[in-house]
Amino acid sequence: MLNGTCKFIFQIDIDFNVLHPNCFNVLGNYELKLFRIFNILTKIKDISSRKLLESLNEIENPCEKQKLFHLSDLSGTAYAKQAVTFYLLHSLLVPTTKKVTRDDKGKKNIIKFSIKDSQNTFVVFCSTVSQAEELISNKYSLNMPIQPFILIIGTPLQPKEIIVYFDTIKYKVFTVLRAIDVCFKIIHLFNLEYPVESCAVWLFIQKYLYNIKTKFDKSHPNLNQLIFDLENNVE
Repeated sequence: MLNGTCKFIFQIDIDFNVLHPNCFNVLGNYELKLFRIFNILTKIKDISSRKLLESLNEIENPCEKQKLFHLSDLSGTAYAKQAVTFYLLHSLLVPTTKKVTRDDKGKKNIIKFSIKDSQNTFVVFCSTVSQAEELISNKYSLNMPIQPFILIIGTPLQPKEIIVYFDTIKYKVFTVLRAIDVCFKIIHLFNLEYPVESCAVWLFIQKYLYNIKTKFDKSHPNLNQLIFDLENNVE
């Protein structure tokens, strides 16, 4: 199922550092940034997203609440905290993009992407490996380009196996943050576009976590305000 993970990811890291030598070192300095993101999730209005956040708070050990997501602190609950934090970002940066389609009679239909659409193009959760394989096969059956994406065996509260899928190959990593890091670097190195449904979340990751700005960056109504609040520790 997994091929050449260490060699490929090592090369991705090297090439990305050449492309963006001055970007923020996310893997070495992420704890405080993730801690701030998690704290601002209380602003979420979506009901199902709030329930997921409440479920995490219920299972979290009170002694772990002050931990800043450091790798040495990653218990089962801390793994879940990473997964839930990034999953619920889509509820803060709700998609505003719309897709125009036409039916058999040529009538134009406008589809507004949902929070779930955004989440599903960012990370996919499957109960089993066989279910994951079936999902990938279904994606190929649509005869559409498949962007690199994160595949997790388990749930946001119980992530068991974390994989980055790209170009028919699955690369296993050990944290959600590392999966996002690899996926982000692949997108930039191969000059790919962010999925339109989750573009705002990827732009947030680019600007807030990596401190990278480009002339191709698209605007989003809540993105700059969210980054401002986080950088200035606004509750």
